[in-house]
Amino acid sequence: LHTALGALQAASGMEAEFDELRELLSEKRLYRFALMQLIGLLHVVFDALAFRNDVGFWKGREDLRGLSSRGVIFNAGSTLVIFLYLLDGDGVNSIVLA
Repeated sequence: LHTALGALQAASGMEAEFDELRELLSEKRLYRFALMQLIGLLHVVFDALAFRNDVGFWKGREDLRGLSSRGVIFNAGSTLVIFLYLLDGDGVNSIVLA
């Protein structure tokens, strides 16, 4: 693996990126990388389950019975705070904010 990365690095001239990739795939960090990928996968699964639950809640509903107004206001406020925090950050991609 290191030989192939070295040959590719020599051909492209992108030393910093290949050093970062080599460090990421090193023996020490490989376990951390796998753990981060597993956590990301679990996050996506739980987001999909939460979305499915939200769709099931709103499907066919004609009134707002059973919905807490304080909960709706709190969720809107927390979403606004997160959006403003991301908007203030310099390194945030504009696609994330869309």
